[in-house]
Amino acid sequence: MAGEFLRFLAQKRLCFHCHEPMKPTPVRKKRNGDYDKGWTREHIVPKSKGGRKGDNIVLAHYKCNQERGNVDPTLEMIERAKVINAIASEI
Repeated sequence: MAGEFLRFLAQKRLCFHCHEPMKPTPVRKKRNGDYDKGWTREHIVPKSKGGRKGDNIVLAHYKCNQERGNVDPTLEMIERAKVINAIASEI
């Protein structure tokens, strides 16, 4: 999880999609069935479309990750992910 924490710092503790703050821990399900504001691994190129680990990973809220589903990334998303992962590799 060290890689995820470095991404968390590189993303300035903000969700990749909604830019709202995330908790510094993986997402947890609450008693009422909702999810907290922890992070989940988000594949920029969805796994279902051949996306793998490494620079293809950023962090997002569970809800944001689920809402995006397996939609193809925009060029802007790909570029932002490259910047985030480059920063994370330098921390």
